[in-house]
Amino acid sequence: MRWNRATCTPSPRHLVHLARIQIKKRPILPVSNLVPILQLSGMNTTATTPPVHDIHSIHQLLQIIDPILSPTSRGLTLSIHIEAGRLPNEAEAARIRFKSEVLERKRELQEHNVPAEEARALLDPADALLHDHEFWNHQLGGLSYFANQDQCMALRCARRFPTVSRFGGDYHLLPLLEAAAMARRFHLLALSENSAFLLRLSDLGFELIPNIPESFATALRSTGFTAERLGEKEFSNHNNRAIEHSHQALRAIDAAVLQALPAPTGPLLLAAVESNANLYREITSYPDLVPTTLFGDPGNRDQAHQLVEQARRIMQPHFRKAEARDALRALKARETDPTKYVSSLPRVVAAATDSNIGRLTLSRSLLLDSTILTEPRKAKLPLHLREDLVDFTARRCLADGGELVFVEPEALPDDTPLLAEARWASVNRV
Repeated sequence: MRWNRATCTPSPRHLVHLARIQIKKRPILPVSNLVPILQLSGMNTTATTPPVHDIHSIHQLLQIIDPILSPTSRGLTLSIHIEAGRLPNEAEAARIRFKSEVLERKRELQEHNVPAEEARALLDPADALLHDHEFWNHQLGGLSYFANQDQCMALRCARRFPTVSRFGGDYHLLPLLEAAAMARRFHLLALSENSAFLLRLSDLGFELIPNIPESFATALRSTGFTAERLGEKEFSNHNNRAIEHSHQALRAIDAAVLQALPAPTGPLLLAAVESNANLYREITSYPDLVPTTLFGDPGNRDQAHQLVEQARRIMQPHFRKAEARDALRALKARETDPTKYVSSLPRVVAAATDSNIGRLTLSRSLLLDSTILTEPRKAKLPLHLREDLVDFTARRCLADGGELVFVEPEALPDDTPLLAEARWASVNRV
């Protein structure tokens, strides 16, 4: 999925499809270009209290990730991710959890004799958050905090992040990338005579997509129907004229859908009575129309939230099949062409540095237990550095146009937590 930062209109830079992300290749930005871009994304560059972004859709999350995705040097940075919960009684527990991480990082800075001014730039905004009780009373499930010497930002997201905090030369984005990859994104098209609308849904929330005709009559008007002809329209009867009018309206709606969702963009679920659903299936050329339908009158746009949970339940089998395909591909990877796949961390990092990863599969357990990253025999790397290298590899893979997939641990061969597929050369020859 691609977007324009000013209008948030879709475009091909980003594609989040099922449990994967694809991002068109673009150059890694120098630090000198970073500050204005971070300002566009909402990162605070002056005040001590960080701006807070509430993420209610995959589109919003990608808009935050986009300008800070490409790995680069940002000086000393601090990244904190915590599980924040959603219920009021979880607010204090979340605040204590965040405070514990902040205190631990303060001790670490003191142990390494980091100048007080640098330490304050990283941690003063976090202290400000700790005293904002209104902030803690309105959590969505997960909280992320990012800061360096010049910028800071906090975001709340429906995804429950594992609690982790660390310093580095760049932001630790792996929990956000997993949230985007596992968000189970799809679209819902609601069709009835008096109301039509298109939603973008994911586990993070939903949003209304604009520029879709609001009703069959509006759709017919867009095709050139005069006021007199609109007065003669029929939809509900089953005679030839009613069917033809419905066909014309649905063709206009379908054209708007195809324009709003340039392929490939993910599965589309219909919410409609049986007759309208069948007519739309006859005329649409949408490439990934879900065979199942959410039958019934979908109501109007103001009632869209009532469809969301029903739609997610219907889509669960669809996503389970997709995740099973990802897991099967990982298991059979080396059988296909062993020379194209590597799981050794140094070789994976080397392939990422060469922009040679077409697909990177990571175990979801990496987010919860990074000790499963086996220490290389020749390079005695500390655990935190191995974690940073995995984060770098995922970000570089995406920035170079590759795919990032998260699977359950048992889906990867030889109990390895990561598997990289080369895009253009063998990477596993002796």
